[in-house]
Amino acid sequence: MTDRKKDEVFKGHIRKVLEMVAQHKSLKIVGMEIVKTMESSIKEGIASILTLDSKKNTLHKLVAPNLPESFSNAIEGIGIGPKVGSCGTAAHLKKAIIVTDVAKDPRWKDFKDLALENGLRACWSFPVLSSDKKVLGTFAIYHKTIKTPTKGQKEIIANLVQLTSIALEQHHGRKELERSRWLLQDYASELELKVAERTDELKVTVKKLVEANLNLEDQVLETKAAENKALESQAMFTAISRNFPKGVIIVFNSDFGN
Repeated sequence: MTDRKKDEVFKGHIRKVLEMVAQHKSLKIVGMEIVKTMESSIKEGIASILTLDSKKNTLHKLVAPNLPESFSNAIEGIGIGPKVGSCGTAAHLKKAIIVTDVAKDPRWKDFKDLALENGLRACWSFPVLSSDKKVLGTFAIYHKTIKTPTKGQKEIIANLVQLTSIALEQHHGRKELERSRWLLQDYASELELKVAERTDELKVTVKKLVEANLNLEDQVLETKAAENKALESQAMFTAISRNFPKGVIIVFNSDFGN
C-alpha cells in the first residue's frame, strides 16, 4: 500500500470515529474504533486507552483488546505518580512518556517483571487532556520489541490522542448534563413538595382566621342586639317617665314574679 493510500485510509478512519462521536455512540465502542485505527496504522503496536478517576487519581481500562489480559488486569486501578510506568507517569506529569526499553527504564522498576513476563518491551504513553488541560486518561502503544516512535508515527498518535480527547470530553459533558438534569428534577420535586406543605399550612391558617372572624362577627351581632335591647328599654322608660311622672314602674319576670 502506498503512503498516499495509507493516508486516505487513515483519514477515513478518523471521519468514521468523528461520525460515531457525533452520533453519541457509547464511549467503549468509540474507543475500540480508535484502537483499531491505531493498530492498523502502526505495525505490531498494541494500543490501550485508560481513563482517569479524578477523585481517586487512579487509571482504569476503557479498551485494550490486544493487550495481554494478565497484564491489563494487574494494572487496573493503578494510581498515578512520577515513577508509575509509562501511563501513570504520563497522567501525573501531563506529558508524553516514551519508554523504548522497559527493562532499563527506572520508571518501570515496579512493573518491569510484569511487563517482561507478558512479552512487553516498549511502551509509549500520552496523556489525554481536556480543552481546559485536565487529564482525562492516557493513550498507550506497547511493543514486544525495543522500539522508538518515528516522526510519522508520532503524528498518527497525536491525531488519535486528540480524537480520544474529543470522545472522552463529550462523554464527560453528557454525563454531567445528565447529572444536572437529575439534580434539577430532584430540586423541582423538593420545591413542589415544599410549596404543597406551605400551601397546606396557609390553608390551616386561613381556616383559623375565617373561624376567628366568624366568631368575632357573632360577638359583634350579639353585642349589637344587646345594645338595641338596652336602647329600646331606655326609650320605653324615658317615655313612661315623661307621660306618667307620678306613676310607679313594676318589673315582672317571665312567671310574673316581681
